[in-house]
Amino acid sequence: STSEHPHLHAAVLIAVTTGARRGEVMGLRWRDVDLARGRAVLHKTKNREKRTLVLVPEVVEALRQTQQVRRIDDDRIFPPANADGRRTYPTFEDAWREARR
Repeated sequence: STSEHPHLHAAVLIAVTTGARRGEVMGLRWRDVDLARGRAVLHKTKNREKRTLVLVPEVVEALRQTQQVRRIDDDRIFPPANADGRRTYPTFEDAWREARR
């Protein structure tokens, strides 16, 4: 099912608990996240100003789980495709629509 996107839970948790926009969440990179301190820095925001997100414990745990299977060739937390450019799961947008249903 498309609601089984591997990163949907973590991405939605971040959006709901921080108020970050979809593009901000999907653009997060591991180098911008400090799980020990529960913080993430957004560099590309709508108003072009840097912003720090406070990550609640549930988000930190979800990201720790995501980190265990992270890609070494892509620093994005939520990469859109696998290493050869092919999607190995439905797009985030498809998964989000399915989950809302």
